[in-house]
Amino acid sequence: MSTSEAVTDGQFDEIAETLGTPDFSDFADDSNPSPDITEAIMSDEQPSQSVAVGAGDMVVVTTKFITSYLAARRGEHWALTKDEAIELKNAVDAVAPDMQMSPGWTLGAVVVGITAPRILTDVQVQRALEEAEQEGSDDAQTPAT
Repeated sequence: MSTSEAVTDGQFDEIAETLGTPDFSDFADDSNPSPDITEAIMSDEQPSQSVAVGAGDMVVVTTKFITSYLAARRGEHWALTKDEAIELKNAVDAVAPDMQMSPGWTLGAVVVGITAPRILTDVQVQRALEEAEQEGSDDAQTPAT
């Protein structure tokens, strides 16, 4: 079947049945836990060995990259703290297998959860700057007695 051909409902059901549902049971396998790289990511030191990366670690790596980039441009309130990273990793590792949710969707939910409060802080900082600027211009227009 070429990509230009339309897929009928029957073919779609057959393809969906063949693909099945995602199986994230390996994420829940604690018999061989992966090393905790979140600690290494959040510290200044590099890991001394190559380590396996779980879903939580992957989300933390991506989130750390995004928040570090924004912290350099928007302010230090964007920086991801070590406690936030560890809590995030543990939460993602705990819910990803049960929710049968791909790491991409998990990352999307996390990005929204982490960026929303920081965006609100940006808005508050901008308002405070505008108010200070407005007060400064009002003082300049008021004649001295």
